[in-house]
Amino acid sequence: MSKYSILKPFNIKGKFNMCVTAINFFSSRSNKEVCEVLRIKPEENRTYPLSDIDFLQYLKKTNLLPDAWRYHDSILSLLKRLEQVGILQSTGKRNLANCYYFLKELTQKQRRSWIWLTPAIGADFLRYLLSPCIVQITGKIGEDVHAGSGIFISRIIILTCSHVLEDMKVDEVQIINGQETRVVNFKSHPKIDVGFIEIEHSFDYAETQVVFAEPKILDEIYVMGFPKIPSYARSCIDCSKGRSKFHKYNCVGRK
Repeated sequence: MSKYSILKPFNIKGKFNMCVTAINFFSSRSNKEVCEVLRIKPEENRTYPLSDIDFLQYLKKTNLLPDAWRYHDSILSLLKRLEQVGILQSTGKRNLANCYYFLKELTQKQRRSWIWLTPAIGADFLRYLLSPCIVQITGKIGEDVHAGSGIFISRIIILTCSHVLEDMKVDEVQIINGQETRVVNFKSHPKIDVGFIEIEHSFDYAETQVVFAEPKILDEIYVMGFPKIPSYARSCIDCSKGRSKFHKYNCVGRK
């Protein structure tokens, strides 16, 4: 086994899995079970303060990440980030190791998905979670093919802009993540730029991620959607913050 550290950062899925593992590890509900794995005997009816070093040992002993010590730089940085955004709380130090606990109260809406981890993982995490819910809506303007974008808000309802529905004749059959489905109905709001599309096929994965909340001043806004021309061999999602696109990801081909 190599003795050198692995400095390559985790990918989005790796960060997500590590965050979830850390939350469970530092939760008071898991404290007794974790202490048993680490062979720690806390005082009765007391929560033992666990440290980042304990977390590395836990990952190794449970074989969740046998080479955890080689990833210590990325793991400790991620724990520090979870603390900075208020997901983990610091309880001080023990033998120069940082101790944490997880005691974040979540709303009913937050519990429906992991979107609340985005401040810790980064904006790319939104793409990771939401890309299956973002769909391309195709149609025609005259003889020209055209397209817009929408997002699932239930298994059969797609939220889009009213101009998407009004500017083009929406195709009766849509291809969503490689699967054909028929448009049952659609309607646009008469005053605001909002529209809805009802489709025939039910997409089970689409219901759990999207929630609505009151907007706040200075909220960060990310724009995600497909190109307006649907004739690419493989359609992709454009993502932008403000007016500057920050990445482009391939998605499932339309055909």
